[in-house]
Amino acid sequence: VIRNVQWSQSTAILDIGCGSGYLTAAFHELMLNEGLTPRVIGIDRIHPIVDFARENIQRDRPMALQSGQIILK
Repeated sequence: VIRNVQWSQSTAILDIGCGSGYLTAAFHELMLNEGLTPRVIGIDRIHPIVDFARENIQRDRPMALQSGQIILK
């Protein structure tokens, strides 16, 4: 849960253990709703899971990946 965040244009979110990419995409949407240029990094130690997250986000938000607003590692 994100509470009492002081958002700014330099805010970035790190999603550790990004799994399916669902929360990574949700954080991207949250930043858009705050009027910010999103910067969200999703990481997972299991490479096939990162690929799975990339496929999911690519299907719904291809421009977020292409523009670098979402980075998956």
